[in-house]
Amino acid sequence: MKLGDIMAREFELRIINKPAYYIEMVALLNRVIKDRTYRQIQFNDSQDSFLDLFKDFRIEGCELFELYLYEENIHDIYRLESVLKNYAKNDFLYLLCGEEFSRSEIELLIEKFDSIQGIIANNKYLERYNCNSMRFVFERTDEFVDKLIDVFKILNKEVVELLVEETIYEDSISKVSLDLKSKMPLDVAQGIMGKKFKRVFDFNTYYFIPSYFYGHQPMRTFNEKTQVVIYPTQEADGYNKNMLVNALKIIGDQTRLEIIEKLSVRPMYGKELANELGIVTSTVSHHLEQLRSIGLIHEEREKNTKYFSINRKEYNRFCDGMRRFIEK
Repeated sequence: MKLGDIMAREFELRIINKPAYYIEMVALLNRVIKDRTYRQIQFNDSQDSFLDLFKDFRIEGCELFELYLYEENIHDIYRLESVLKNYAKNDFLYLLCGEEFSRSEIELLIEKFDSIQGIIANNKYLERYNCNSMRFVFERTDEFVDKLIDVFKILNKEVVELLVEETIYEDSISKVSLDLKSKMPLDVAQGIMGKKFKRVFDFNTYYFIPSYFYGHQPMRTFNEKTQVVIYPTQEADGYNKNMLVNALKIIGDQTRLEIIEKLSVRPMYGKELANELGIVTSTVSHHLEQLRSIGLIHEEREKNTKYFSINRKEYNRFCDGMRRFIEK
């Protein structure tokens, strides 16, 4: 589609590039899950234990970003509390599990949680889940939601105060706005993410949301109508010596190098990589997790299959770090 086509569709296409209260709340939740000393926010022992539950989820609370696709008008803690308390249990659990489980599997786990062992046996990549934590979420969902709301109430003050400081977001918004003047929103999103998307729909709403609290590589979530790209306001620092050592330790493995080589050609899924490399799927999953830990690969789900690809933006940042280290 050309830019002129977009102008003709202005009445039905929305492009929003601004911060969002709910996104910053989830981003701050993720920060305190990973680092309980962040901004010296105080939690009691019960809340600390609750936050530890999220460490057993793959992206440690960032799964909740997806709620924004369906509830974009969460602008304060009262609306957030209302949405969470009234969200259907099966929909909430499906969202919280980040589509790792199908809807039918979610229903099965609600009815009989012990069936998780059979589900994991058929999907080796789910082995990382802590069944005790998951049992709490599935069998005591209302209590889980109440505890989540209590934590959000503590984080609320930090987020409200941050959003008043609009200058924090100005540079990030300006850069994306400039790109949007000359490029298609899908192309801008792919540029931010550092990859070409495998799953694309005829989106009628594009959100580009800068986040101060979000401290990771940009993240994308979407449904058939809406795409959301969350990007940090602070550019990631270049690789220092310790980061280079860690990355080189992970990359310095023949199998991982072969995975990088194959993914540089096209996206592939785990079983396909296992067949190409002549190793078992569980071993591929371990190597992919290592590469993901340093941000070198993207993953994207298509129905029940996960496709992996090179994060070229992070790859270029790593190469720049090596170049600066060698040439200084």
